[in-house]
Amino acid sequence: MSDTNATPATVEPSPATPVGLGEIARVFLKLGAMSYGGPAIMGIMQAEIQEKRKWIDKKAFVDGLALVNMLPGPGATQLGIFIGHAKGGMPGGIIAGLCFVLPAFLIMLALAAAYLAYGALPSMRSAFYGIGPVVLGIFAVAV
Repeated sequence: MSDTNATPATVEPSPATPVGLGEIARVFLKLGAMSYGGPAIMGIMQAEIQEKRKWIDKKAFVDGLALVNMLPGPGATQLGIFIGHAKGGMPGGIIAGLCFVLPAFLIMLALAAAYLAYGALPSMRSAFYGIGPVVLGIFAVAV
């Protein structure tokens, strides 16, 4: 039997004030800089956005998490877009998504430029070869 009085999850913050786009950008740049891949960042997102800042309630966060788990692609980025959209509309979603991936993009751009410029040097070849086990270690800890 279905409950006709059930209400859908709301994506309202505890204080009923919208969040500015600058604040959305700042928070998601911070989260993007702290993430290194995998689902572990979603717990950090929950602590930062739902528990500390109280932008959305727990039910809304879990509903967003369930939604992005049904979609193909990077779940943490999609969850950021979901929360950004909830707090700042379409511009908030776009800013949250871009700011979440921007730190990783810039790091990869810097590493690619360093590899192009110095990758042929024997010492740098060894340094880049040594990064592999570090990346595997970070991945193993995240999983």
